[in-house]
Amino acid sequence: MAFNHPIWKIAGQKGLNLVRVIISAPYYYLSLGFNWALYYFRKWVLQWSEERNWGRHYEKRLRDQHFKKRGTVAIFNQNFDKYSETFVQGQLGELDYRKLYFYGWPSPMNEKALGNLVANHKFLRGFWYSVMQILNVDKVQYENKLLSNCLKKYKADIIVAHFGLMGARLVDVAVNSGIPMIVVFHGYDAWHSDQLKASEHNYKILFEEAAHVVGVSQDICQQLQRLGCPVSKISYLPAYVSSMYFEEHSQVEPSVVTFLSVGRFAMTKAPFLLIEVFSRVAKELPDSKLVMVGADDGGNLFEACHILAKGLGIEKQVIFKGSLGREEVMNEMLHATMLVQHSVKTPLHDDKEGTPVGIMEAMLLGLPIVATAHAGISEMIENEVSGLLVEEYDVDGMADSMLRLAKDDRLRKTLGAKAAEIIRSKEEVMRNTELFSEIIDQFKLRR
Repeated sequence: MAFNHPIWKIAGQKGLNLVRVIISAPYYYLSLGFNWALYYFRKWVLQWSEERNWGRHYEKRLRDQHFKKRGTVAIFNQNFDKYSETFVQGQLGELDYRKLYFYGWPSPMNEKALGNLVANHKFLRGFWYSVMQILNVDKVQYENKLLSNCLKKYKADIIVAHFGLMGARLVDVAVNSGIPMIVVFHGYDAWHSDQLKASEHNYKILFEEAAHVVGVSQDICQQLQRLGCPVSKISYLPAYVSSMYFEEHSQVEPSVVTFLSVGRFAMTKAPFLLIEVFSRVAKELPDSKLVMVGADDGGNLFEACHILAKGLGIEKQVIFKGSLGREEVMNEMLHATMLVQHSVKTPLHDDKEGTPVGIMEAMLLGLPIVATAHAGISEMIENEVSGLLVEEYDVDGMADSMLRLAKDDRLRKTLGAKAAEIIRSKEEVMRNTELFSEIIDQFKLRR
């Protein structure tokens, strides 16, 4: 029926909101004037302290004053809360600023508290975009104007864009709003050949306009220089990991040798190669198991790995856990014999990782690691000192290292303890939020 159309519901909601505003406005301003008059009477005449004057609102008053001094950070990411991007949400929670969190791709028009800047109702958004198309209005320019106005309205002092593609998308927003932007490169955005080819022009402009650029591995920082980013604009800082949460715990010795893998089912992590490695290990350790934590990251690798395990006859020994929360991941690490990861540079697209968060979490827990000497992994782990590293695609070498570590309890304890010692000596990990805040404070607006 015509009256069931979403437009009537939207019109009704808008009408009710308008009525509420009209009715409540006089009361609101009278109440506001009375409260401020009462506040100054108590302050100047009765000589009340600020704490007594504000009463139960005093803590909020202190927070507001603190954040006014610290400033407002607008954080942009493609995803709202992707299971594999704990580094974004972790950093978001710890940064000591008033925060705006925008998400969506290629239109980052959603803000965590404000909703969608175009319209919260899906039908209304579709209607506005249809009107723009009819009137030949540039969609991106329209969105950029909304974003710029929102950032200025809420007095954002700096933009933090996670991933290079988001940074390139926001260049015009940063320029038009006059708000400096910091861009964090995490991996594929610095390496994947198709992405680099498509973004070549946009990256050139990004490197010119961005206030600063952060790479989560030294490897990425060097790549950013090769891509044309001035060295003076680049800082190295690994992705956020909770050193307080992943404290050293007593490992629970599993009843059978348990190899643990944590991460997205992505080409750069090559989970299929790890299953092939484990099939060789399982011949010598038939009671062992491989626990794989993570979900598909595109390309149906998750199901492909199920098929491979079944084809190799080890489907009962390979346990696919899917995506897990932080506490569940830590529990798996505490009950594992070692962490294993066979990350590679992909042969067709030259794609690479940054510094895997799972590697850093395992090191913080003192869990021994066997991995490939890949990108940020080899920056964190020293072979034979804080873990065992093998060359990429060396399936036999990784199987030998896993067997060696599985059979040597003393070596596992030595490598795990050294890994924890080394990572806890790294300022970039232990003071990650503080160091990132120093970068923000260096480039944010001074209002």
